[in-house]
Amino acid sequence: MGQEADVAFVVHDSYFGRKRFEAVADRYALQMHFAGWSQPLENYMAALEGAGFAISALREPIAAVTAAFTHWEHWTRIPLFLWLKAPPLPL
Repeated sequence: MGQEADVAFVVHDSYFGRKRFEAVADRYALQMHFAGWSQPLENYMAALEGAGFAISALREPIAAVTAAFTHWEHWTRIPLFLWLKAPPLPL
């Protein structure tokens, strides 16, 4: 995704299914390496359910754009994080 606030958000592959990802980001003279697995939300929910947890709250916080963080504006269109409350089910 580009840095412009109105750049198109495009999903090139299917959202469904488990996929490996790897990326390197260079910003402000720092380099970060990201690697892991991308999978649909349903997979995470099924794992919690299978482990005996119940989803009691779900939030998708929006990035706060301030004078110091104007470069985050393009991240206000899609969620960066998913906050869950998942207490264990009673036995």
